[in-house]
Amino acid sequence: MRILMIHNYYRQRGGEDFYVDSLTDLLTKQGHQIFKFYRYSATQDHPSASPVTKLSRTSYAHLKHALEVLIGEVRPEIAHVHNLYPFIGNQMYHVLRALQIPVVQTVHNHRLMCLNGLFMLNDGTHCRRCQAGNFFHGVSRKCYQNSLVKSAYMAIQLSQFRTQDLRSPLVNCFICPSHYIKKRMQEMGVAENRLSCLPHFLEPPADILPVKQDNQKPYAVYLGRLSKEKGVLTLLKAFEDMNDIELKVIGEGELASLIDQHIREKRLNHIARLGYVTGEEKLRLIGSAACLVAPSECEESFGLSVLEGFRLGVPVIATDLGSLPELVCDGKNGWLISPGDVNALRTAVKQASFQDDKTCLQMSQCAKQTFEEKHTPQVVYFQLLEVYQRARSLLAVK
Repeated sequence: MRILMIHNYYRQRGGEDFYVDSLTDLLTKQGHQIFKFYRYSATQDHPSASPVTKLSRTSYAHLKHALEVLIGEVRPEIAHVHNLYPFIGNQMYHVLRALQIPVVQTVHNHRLMCLNGLFMLNDGTHCRRCQAGNFFHGVSRKCYQNSLVKSAYMAIQLSQFRTQDLRSPLVNCFICPSHYIKKRMQEMGVAENRLSCLPHFLEPPADILPVKQDNQKPYAVYLGRLSKEKGVLTLLKAFEDMNDIELKVIGEGELASLIDQHIREKRLNHIARLGYVTGEEKLRLIGSAACLVAPSECEESFGLSVLEGFRLGVPVIATDLGSLPELVCDGKNGWLISPGDVNALRTAVKQASFQDDKTCLQMSQCAKQTFEEKHTPQVVYFQLLEVYQRARSLLAVK
C-alpha cells in the first residue's frame, strides 16, 4: 500500500514524534511504501523571530502546491495524519479531499478541544472551557505557547476544522490510542463509525534482558519530558528524603536546569538526571529498575513511557488520570496514585523497591503479559490495516 504520512514535528522531540517514526518503520518493514510530508518546528521556530513571522514563514500556498505535487507523483492510497500545527495547517485536508485521498488521523492529544492539547492552563490548573468549541477562553489566557497571537492563530485553525469536519467530515477515521480519548471525541460530536481505539506499540526487547544484581541499591526511573504537567516537581519532592532509593531521570525539557539546580542545592546525590538515553543503555537502565514512575498531572492520551517499563517486565507507578488507568492495573502490573500526592508516590516507590521476591516476580510477569497481549507491533499492525480499509470504504460511500 502507498501511504502518505503527514506530520509537523515538535520543537522538542516527544512521544508523538517517536510514535510517528516507529509507525513508519513498522509499515516499511511490512512492505508498504511510505511517502513523507513532514515539517519541523525545531528548524523553523527561532526565539529571535516575532510571533507573526514564525506563523507565516512557511507560505500556505507553497505548502499546498508542494502537497499537490507529491500526491501527483506518488498517488497514495491513503493519508495518515498526525500533528499539523503550526506549519502545515488545515489546507492539507482540502487538498486530500479534492484529490479523493482517504484520511486517517491519530488523535495524539486533546488539541482538537484545547489550544495547548493538555486541558490545562499555563499555571497548571485543569481546564476544559474550550472543549465545546469556543476557543475564546484559551486565546484570552494565552494558552498556546503563552502567546496571544499564536493562541489566536490556533483558535482559528481549530474552529475552522471543527466547523467543517462536523458539517462534512474532513477525516474518514480517527485513531484513538485509548478509550479515554475516544470518549472525548464522542463528546465533541464525532460519529462512532469514524472512531477506532488502537493503542500504541513498542518493539519487543531483545532476548537478552537486563538482570538485576542482588547487591544493587534499588532505584526508580522516570522517562519523559521534563515539564511541570508531567509531575516531575512532585517526583523530586517525593525523593528528597528517600536516600535509600535512587532516582534516575531520563529525558530533557524546560525544567532540566531547574532540576539540576535543585539537586545541587539540596545535595540530592541519590538523584541523577541523565538527559536523553537511547538504545541498549536505555533498556539496561529501565530493565534493572525496581519501578518506572509516570507521575503525570495532566490527562494523558496514552502514556508511551508505561510501555517502556512493561515490555521489560518493570511495574509502573502512575497517576489515576486520563488514560493511564487503562494501562496500569493497581496491585497487578503497578500502582495507581492520585496526581500531585507526594506521600502516596513515596509509599508506592518504597513498596516497589522492597517487596518480596514472589510479589516482585508476579508483578513483573503481569507487566510483561500486558505488553505482549496488547502492545506489540504484530498486534497493532493488523488492527491498523482494518482502520485503513474502513477509511477507504467510508470515502467510497460519501
